[in-house]
Amino acid sequence: MKIFLFAKKDDFWSSVVTNLKSMDINVIYWIGQNASEKDIPEDCFFHEIIDAYQLKKLYSVPVKSFDLNNLSLAEYYNYIKILDRSDNIGGFSFSLRDRIFKEQLNYWYSVLSYLRPDSIVFYNTPHLICDYPLYIVAKFMEIKTMIFNVTPFIGVHYATNRIGDFENKSNLVKLNDDILNNKKHMIEKAIKPYENYNYELPSYIKRQYIKDSQGVLIPFLKTKTKLSAKWVFSSIGLEDAMIHLGFYKKLYRLKEDLRFNYDFYSFTGEYGWVSRFNYQLIKKRFQKRLKSELDRNIVQHYEIERTKKYIYVPLHYQPEATTAPNGGLYSDQIYMVERLREQLPDDVTIIVKEHYSQFSNSLYGFRGRYLSYWEKLNSIQNLLIAPMDFDQKKLILNSLAVATVTGTAGWEAIQYGKFCINFGEPWYKRHPNSINFDELNPDELELILYKKPLSDSKLNSQFLNEFCESVIFSDILDYHSGAVLRSSKVVVNAILKFVKVKTIDNNE
Repeated sequence: MKIFLFAKKDDFWSSVVTNLKSMDINVIYWIGQNASEKDIPEDCFFHEIIDAYQLKKLYSVPVKSFDLNNLSLAEYYNYIKILDRSDNIGGFSFSLRDRIFKEQLNYWYSVLSYLRPDSIVFYNTPHLICDYPLYIVAKFMEIKTMIFNVTPFIGVHYATNRIGDFENKSNLVKLNDDILNNKKHMIEKAIKPYENYNYELPSYIKRQYIKDSQGVLIPFLKTKTKLSAKWVFSSIGLEDAMIHLGFYKKLYRLKEDLRFNYDFYSFTGEYGWVSRFNYQLIKKRFQKRLKSELDRNIVQHYEIERTKKYIYVPLHYQPEATTAPNGGLYSDQIYMVERLREQLPDDVTIIVKEHYSQFSNSLYGFRGRYLSYWEKLNSIQNLLIAPMDFDQKKLILNSLAVATVTGTAGWEAIQYGKFCINFGEPWYKRHPNSINFDELNPDELELILYKKPLSDSKLNSQFLNEFCESVIFSDILDYHSGAVLRSSKVVVNAILKFVKVKTIDNNE
């Protein structure tokens, strides 16, 4: 059996590949970051993710063109949005984005047509420059795909066979028959923390707080970041000199390449330390202007507190998979709010709050907003933008419901006895109290407007009975640096279960 693998090449995934090979599952094409000295299997083509981004060092195959008529509007739109991840302050024109997409589709269509794998395994939701086109082509060619999706809970992933449901069929991959332990674990992770209206800040936000509070203030950049030789030299484009002098290893450079090198420099020819330095100055000035615009459009705390009937809309950090591709056309959150406004009575307010991470120094939120973003939001009838420091739990508890694309706040609302109106593909979408906006009917809207009580533990159990069949517990993305279980055996058995062969546990 032949499979493609999209995952980092580290010791963990090398172990997965070795174990799969022992079960006659051959990884013939591997795309990922080269983060280990482990050898590649002899019959496997390894494509460094940076090269896959830029379509370099390609597998030699006869060239075929992918017919764009096989794309949906949402797929095309999602990819245009996905390219925000690498676009530094408007460096990509629409024509360039369109061209990148076509070239990616053509390459993967050529490779898949030639190699004809039995399935493709993605270690995260396809949401990058190269893996989303690969996923689209595989779906068109009816090649099975297995996707490990993240949840907000440490080390908890779930498997799907596509992005979104199809013909009213669930996309969850059944991996477990005995779900008792999974349910116990999920209750501890996802339900108990919210008992008695408790609230705990998500772990990724905590990490960002720590990162943002580290380092020193660099006046000429007006940013708080950790001052180091690595950062200084990478920021002004002298990584090659540092590597040559032995100051740091290539592995570090790969991480920086993903953030800096594959952006508009690659397409405009603006290489070198001068363009890098200019970019840093422009970026910081742009971030400051964005924050000033948000501050001009927020209201005072008392205006939020005196609002009685409202739907709470916590914005997502962008660019990220939570909206593109998991939000489809609703990855434009202004469009999402506009559609929501049309369905609500005029006397129901919409309260929006910006995501903390959008201005985090450790992330790239400036790529996901533009000047006039919040002014356009404010132009929507009966809408208030809350200060970013307004207590989220209070906003949820006093709301009629929470509306979100895929956000964790929707799950919090459910646990507090509220409805969640989802616009995308959240992990909790099958919970009885999570209503997809496109399926919202007048009876459900009436329940929301009249605050019908929804706190019923049976509904949680009903949801977990299905969801836990697709859950695995292993920190497969290494987000938590060994703090929780990172078991390659768990991942291998999940893949073997997906392709319907024996597991390495019991040879069933």
